[in-house]
Amino acid sequence: MNRPDFDVVVAGAGAGGAAAAYHLTRAGLRTLVVEKARLPRYKACGGAIPRTALDDFAVDFRGVVEAIPEEVSFTYPGLPATSTALAGGPVLMVMRSRFDAFLLSCSGAEVLEGAAVEEVA
Repeated sequence: MNRPDFDVVVAGAGAGGAAAAYHLTRAGLRTLVVEKARLPRYKACGGAIPRTALDDFAVDFRGVVEAIPEEVSFTYPGLPATSTALAGGPVLMVMRSRFDAFLLSCSGAEVLEGAAVEEVA
């Protein structure tokens, strides 16, 4: 890769980095995302995303939503389990590997995979 000029370099292509890149490019900034792994990459995560977290994106996320739970249950050692309804689908379940890669592809940023950020000056 040549050394083109970028206004912003984002370290990491997870949900936070991809979201930052999305908003930065929408603001007209030339953005590079540097990711140490090859994409898509597995991410250990429960995969629950609040629906309101997606309100600031002009993106149709339906293709990467795995499920919209209607109820959540909590269990604690020595206590009875408790459940509560999730009216209105406030939480979306995603596989982070698919979600992160999709959001990054929507960002319009340039991506450098397999390169770790080692120092920031």
